Amino acid sequence: MTTETKLKFLNPVVVDTFLEVVPKSSMMTVVFQKKDGSRRRMNCRRGVKAHLQGGESTIKDHENLVAVYENKNDYRCFDKTRVLQLHGGGMTILRKQDDDAGV
Repeated sequence: MTTETKLKFLNPVVVDTFLEVVPKSSMMTVVFQKKDGSRRRMNCRRGVKAHLQGGESTIKDHENLVAVYENKNDYRCFDKTRVLQLHGGGMTILRKQDDDAGV
C-alpha cells in the first residue's frame, strides 16, 4: 500500500470554509502532501500584495490551488484537495486519523 492510499485528506469544502473564516492577513500553518508524496508544513498568509511584479497569474485556471505568501519572502501555492492539517485564527483542523502530527 502506498503512502498516497493510506492518507486521508481534509474535505476541500472544509478547507474553503477555513479560508473564508480566517482573515487573509492572519498567519496560518498548512500541512499538505506534495505531488511527489512528501509532506510539507508551510507557515503563510493570504492576501499579500507586496513583491508582486505584475503580469498574469499562472494558477488562475486551477480552482484547487490556493496562493499564499510564505514567510521566506516567496509566493507559493498548495492544492486544497491534498491538505492534511490547518492551523490559524485560533482554530486547528486535523484529519480524522492524524496520529503522526510531527511533520
